[in-house]
Amino acid sequence: MRESRRQAGLSAEQVAVLAARAADERKALDVSVLDLRGLSPLADFFVLSSGQSTPQVRAIAEHVERSLSQAGLPPPRWEGTEASRWILLDYGDVVVHVFHHAEREFYNLEALWDRAPRLAVDLAGAGSPPGQVQGGSAERALDKP
Repeated sequence: MRESRRQAGLSAEQVAVLAARAADERKALDVSVLDLRGLSPLADFFVLSSGQSTPQVRAIAEHVERSLSQAGLPPPRWEGTEASRWILLDYGDVVVHVFHHAEREFYNLEALWDRAPRLAVDLAGAGSPPGQVQGGSAERALDKP
């Protein structure tokens, strides 16, 4: 997966930002990017977002996949089905989590990864106010991928 990302000419951080913006374009709520570099061997970034219904969760995940495909990335590994309330898109060093809001509150990945800095991503959609950052004390601004 990392080789495919490099062939597309994108860093893991740029992929995470593109995924966050794509989720926001589908009116995802509470879009957040956790920087896991140096904290986890699982991934460099988690992109978290929420939908208000199962169909919206699916629509957000499909739009993220479509947007990253247009940027030159291959299809991710999917976890979750049409009826899922939590869909995971695994791009290797970037993992995108799309939750139904109730599941996001229950699993609370932000608390589990509370040491992870949050990237401040400029989001212009209706899901999050521009520049909104979800929690974290070590925040970094990132305007463009």
